Amino acid sequence: MNMQHLAPRLIGKKVGQLLHRFHIIIFFLIVSAVFALAVLHLNEMLEETSVDGTYTSDIDAGSIDATTLERINTLRRSDQVVSLPKDEGLRTNPFGE
Repeated sequence: MNMQHLAPRLIGKKVGQLLHRFHIIIFFLIVSAVFALAVLHLNEMLEETSVDGTYTSDIDAGSIDATTLERINTLRRSDQVVSLPKDEGLRTNPFGE
C-alpha cells in the first residue's frame, strides 16, 4: 500500500473518533457561542439611538391641574421609609411582616 493514500484515511479516522468522543462538548460550545453572539447583537441593537436630535413628538402633552399636581407631590418616594402604625392591642395579621 502506498502511504500517500493511507494518510488521509488515517487522519479522517482519527478526526471521526475525536468528534464521536467529544460531540456533546462540541455541541455545547457551539450553542453557547451562538447564544453569546445573539446577546451581544441584541445589546448592540438596543444601545443604538433610533431617534436623531431633530425629532419632535406629535403628541400634545396637555396640562395638569393644581389638585393633581398636589396629589403627585404628596406621594412618597420608593426610597423613603414607611412608618408603621402603632399596635394598640388590635388583632395583628400573622402573615404581615
